Amino acid sequence: MHYNSNLNFEFDKIEPVTVEEVGACPLCHKATSPTFINGYLIGSSENAIPLTAYIILYCPSCRELYIATYRFYNGLDQSILIDCHPHNTLPVSFNDNLKLFSPEFVNIYAQAKSAESSSDTKGLAGIGYRKALEYLIKDYLIQIKKQDKKTIIQMDLGRCVNMLDAELQNIEKASVWLGNDETHYYKKNDGYDLNDLKEFIDCLVADIERECVRQKAKKLVNK
Repeated sequence: MHYNSNLNFEFDKIEPVTVEEVGACPLCHKATSPTFINGYLIGSSENAIPLTAYIILYCPSCRELYIATYRFYNGLDQSILIDCHPHNTLPVSFNDNLKLFSPEFVNIYAQAKSAESSSDTKGLAGIGYRKALEYLIKDYLIQIKKQDKKTIIQMDLGRCVNMLDAELQNIEKASVWLGNDETHYYKKNDGYDLNDLKEFIDCLVADIERECVRQKAKKLVNK
């Protein structure tokens, strides 16, 4: 690929470089062997710019171009894939019952997932998941448990969790604790990360979706 040492663009040479292949296309999310189109290797010790490769790739599945960015260490001996641009976020799928009673949870969760997919905004994803979680819990209490809307809206999330059925409280508390960790400098729950938070939220969503179905069945038999 083209190599411009110390940002000297008048001196352009071809440098052979070996990098790990991108696992899946960031646009169609299918695992393919992309075609190399062109690439540029740029770095400057004088300006403290780390050695970085920008590689243009063609996906044979969706027939789109994207740029993979690699950071090099120890000269050209080691590299790591930093990001791919542009990228599409896989759509989030929730059932119609959940979309109906908590549309803001669905919207905010999708925004958090989109933030997580980009290295530029990944640090904000946990905050988004935490906000989505609050909407889910409060909408559940208002819409499904028929609690007073004004009271629930103004109540802090911890007290809302204590109003839930016993079988939901542990997963709710764990989700809230990890969500709070994502918004603070110091994490109280070491050893857990964003993937654990999402796993807990997924479990909670499944429980609430089942409750929605039970409520629907109850309405049918009691009419």
